[in-house]
Amino acid sequence: MPIMGILLSKGTPPLPFIAVGFIMFTIYAFMNSRVSLDVGKGDLFWLFVIRALGIAMSQLPLINQAVAGLHPKDYATGIGLNNMVRQLGGAFGIAVANNYVAKQYAQHRADLVSNMQNGLGNANNIAQNIIAKTGDAASVANTKALTIMSGSVDRQSYYLAYLDTFRLIGIFFLFVLPLIFFLRVKKKTPEELAMSMKAASEAH
Repeated sequence: MPIMGILLSKGTPPLPFIAVGFIMFTIYAFMNSRVSLDVGKGDLFWLFVIRALGIAMSQLPLINQAVAGLHPKDYATGIGLNNMVRQLGGAFGIAVANNYVAKQYAQHRADLVSNMQNGLGNANNIAQNIIAKTGDAASVANTKALTIMSGSVDRQSYYLAYLDTFRLIGIFFLFVLPLIFFLRVKKKTPEELAMSMKAASEAH
């Protein structure tokens, strides 16, 4: 962020930074759509690094663009309005993502259950193991076995649903990417750049 601020304050065009930030976030989303259930902390480290860099490279230039064409006295209002729209967009995006996850979960669960091979045999094997270890009655062991199998299907269904959601986010960023070239870039004086950077930093 400090490097970004220095470059932008020297008049560097913001569009390349925004484009690279969007591309990095797209890469992050598509990489997340390919992780396995055995993913560990080390596997997620570089994903979070890519995401952090993508956010840093796109957020500050976009805030700068929010005050493009405004008088310095209106910078705080412009940035406040930008933050409000960003918060509303984030809430709307989370709601859409949650609905999409629920829809994909139901679809994947139905597919997994309908394509389960030898489900009854697996349930009987699990029940026999439970009886051998705990001495439970057959009816209780069968219920526990079905619960275990249902939990396994749920876990896999949610996993596939979240992979689909990350893939959808990546596709969304790809479609939005060309729109950044319609942003209006106004040449500012060094004083205006310094004031907009100060207002942007105070917005956080």
